[in-house]
Amino acid sequence: MAPARRLFFSARILTHCAVLAMLLVVVACGRSASSPTPTAIPSPTEALPTPTSTPIPGATPSDAEREALDEIQARAAELRELEPLAEVECRFLTREAAEAYVRQEVEEEAGAYLSEAQPVYELLDFISPEDDLMELTLRLTTSQVLGFYDTDVETMFVVGQDQEIDTMGVITVAHEFVHALQDQHFDLDALLEEAEEGWDWDADLALTALVEGDATLAETDYIRRFIGLADLLKIDFGEIERLITELEGFPEALRQELSFPYEAGADFASALFDEEGWVAINNAFGAPPTSTEQILHPEKYLAGEAPHEVDLPDLTPELGGSWQLQASNTLGELLLANHLDTHLSRPEAENAAAGWGGDRWALYSEGATGRLLLLVIEWDAPEELDEFFAAYLEWLDARSEGAWERLGEHAALWEGPQVAIYVSRQEGAASLILSTNVTALGRARRALDLP
Repeated sequence: MAPARRLFFSARILTHCAVLAMLLVVVACGRSASSPTPTAIPSPTEALPTPTSTPIPGATPSDAEREALDEIQARAAELRELEPLAEVECRFLTREAAEAYVRQEVEEEAGAYLSEAQPVYELLDFISPEDDLMELTLRLTTSQVLGFYDTDVETMFVVGQDQEIDTMGVITVAHEFVHALQDQHFDLDALLEEAEEGWDWDADLALTALVEGDATLAETDYIRRFIGLADLLKIDFGEIERLITELEGFPEALRQELSFPYEAGADFASALFDEEGWVAINNAFGAPPTSTEQILHPEKYLAGEAPHEVDLPDLTPELGGSWQLQASNTLGELLLANHLDTHLSRPEAENAAAGWGGDRWALYSEGATGRLLLLVIEWDAPEELDEFFAAYLEWLDARSEGAWERLGEHAALWEGPQVAIYVSRQEGAASLILSTNVTALGRARRALDLP
């Protein structure tokens, strides 16, 4: 699932809840100062234009509100150790206007990706064939957004109307201002444009984790240093609980992908900070992580361990008929763990995916319903491959309710009513084939000379 590429969001509700629960204990021990005095958020007085319209949508702060925002931004810049290079616009949007803004950006920026991902996510059991990935993404993103920074207009937007800049609003402004500082110092648009060359799912998610993890780490530090216990206790945790309950209605794989840039990204940023402070994080923008493996295991990023390049042959001639290659990309350690997590526990899934060295998938289609996904995964060590293979047999047993069959020592197959699934291991790599057409799966096996 991909968010709008030009919007960088404030940490979602799940991340806020985890951060705030920890910080309530920290602040209660007297390790934080008081928060800024709340100020009123202006209410828009006319209909808001779309994101591409001019002037920039939203209500502008008054002089008094600007003064309060300046204090938050000065504190955020000081703790992040980046000097503002220009004044940053801030606008307040109603939730309805923010949702419309984000919806348009997602449809324009992520539409092609989500269309490509729909059949892949179905075959990997992330979503059901009845689910619409675009609609799920829109609902999941818009329901959780608290604020965002738009690189196109170099403006941060905060959700709020007819209320004070409460504690959550202060945190949101601090988070979004760090994105503005990143943009001024490291040119986020240039990083995005570079990432778009040779578009890689896994590398894009890793870059997002760097950007959001940096802002989340700074946000956490801001809460520790500038927000007191009394203000934390004013947060409407009932509303947060309601939103978390709403999140539980979404597929687990999408929720994991949503939270990854904030939670794993913050851990990654923290690991870099432990090495050389904010300088190490600044340097990472010059040499961004290229895989979710590097985010999940920062020591691999620090050691310069890049993912393996995996090449796949074109199976179109062997599949025959009207089969066509639709897309090819990298899955990565995170999404591999998400796939395993559909029928294993999260710890089992993460342990089995660890040791990922690189992968490549290719999606083929025939007509409206014919789908075949080939995924080849290389591993860092033979024992890592063996651990994955054993875990995948457990996954297959749960997925098929025991109806799968072993094909010798190194392969297994299940011919299910809607999908057939094959797994094998050989020469340091695991091969997965998931297809709605068992005949096509057999042709792919033969073409690849798999056991």
